[in-house]
Amino acid sequence: MQLWDDIIKATPATSGRDAIMVENCHWGSKVPYKPNATWCPWNFYRTSGDVRAVYSSVVSNLHSTIQYAQQNLSYPGCWAYPDMLEVGCQHGPGGATDRGLNAAETRSHFGAWAIVSSPLTLSHDVNNATIMDQIWDVISNKEVIAVNQAYAGHSGSPFKSSSDKVQLDDVNHGLMEKGMTEEERQATGPTTAPSWEYYYKPLGGGKTAVLLMNHGDSSAALSLSFSDIPGVQSASCSLRDIWNHQELGIFNSTYSSTVASHDAAFLIVTDASHGALRATAPSGTYSGTKSELGADVKATITIDDTSHADIDVEVTGITTISVKCPKEDYTMSGSSVNLPNQGKPGDCLHDNLQKDSASINSVTYDASSDSITISVHKILNIDVKLTK
Repeated sequence: MQLWDDIIKATPATSGRDAIMVENCHWGSKVPYKPNATWCPWNFYRTSGDVRAVYSSVVSNLHSTIQYAQQNLSYPGCWAYPDMLEVGCQHGPGGATDRGLNAAETRSHFGAWAIVSSPLTLSHDVNNATIMDQIWDVISNKEVIAVNQAYAGHSGSPFKSSSDKVQLDDVNHGLMEKGMTEEERQATGPTTAPSWEYYYKPLGGGKTAVLLMNHGDSSAALSLSFSDIPGVQSASCSLRDIWNHQELGIFNSTYSSTVASHDAAFLIVTDASHGALRATAPSGTYSGTKSELGADVKATITIDDTSHADIDVEVTGITTISVKCPKEDYTMSGSSVNLPNQGKPGDCLHDNLQKDSASINSVTYDASSDSITISVHKILNIDVKLTK
């Protein structure tokens, strides 16, 4: 492996390539398969036997990454890899005996690979439109992919698990090696796992990704104590559900969620000790119109996840006002969307609205209906409800 690494680095690129990506596919058992803190002549390396399109195999292979994360041996340019993804695969290496993953197991599989920083290598039939439609919302989830791509000093690992165990399979696919006899393969089992386990991955800036996995055969009420999450220092945390792209609000000390069998809740936990939290946080594009006493107001607000808002307001009636203000800073206080420079000279909204004696009195967010109400003053107050 070192020789090939030396040759690749010493050979000038002649075909337009910038680099060559190298996988060490020694299944986590054949030397050389393990890097150290300073030596890793490959880009990612297998930590287990071949993954199968069955939930027990997914969990077994996932567990094979733990030792490398705990030793900090999975890092940029040298990632621990529990094999390719089996999302959307009806049959894996085991053929018909690999029964495939249901919707919940598909989420768990993709989320687990994301939170342990595994390369996300798809292996399903991308030309099959039916399969693509079934898994698209999972594999195209930008927030989950962003967790996978982030690195803030730790690649992701479990931090809490149940003392109760469940048996997922009679054999352990993650311990199987090439060339094993059937008797040796049977001797690898069974595959057991905690009935539930929680994974974390620090993202920086006071944010931590948390995956709550339910390995049991029925739904379970899973409770997360913020004090158990490594690096989280505050009892007050803001939570976001990244499967559903939804802000859940601020919680004190704990959060509970009912998670279906073999499913996983995927959260971004923001620690209050790293600055003011938004009590509620809209995200996306909201628009609406309102007509009142001869004046028509049309407004669009696009809010991103970095506390910026693009605001377009148009008022027509006796006069026409059209204001476009990109990347306005905002914060949240309760349900109020605060624009720090609002009403001050030099601010986009203030300067453009004041030209026609108009102003924005308030911007509020209703989390229950996921809507924004913007109050515009032009001779009278007009409240415009904006929805996605």
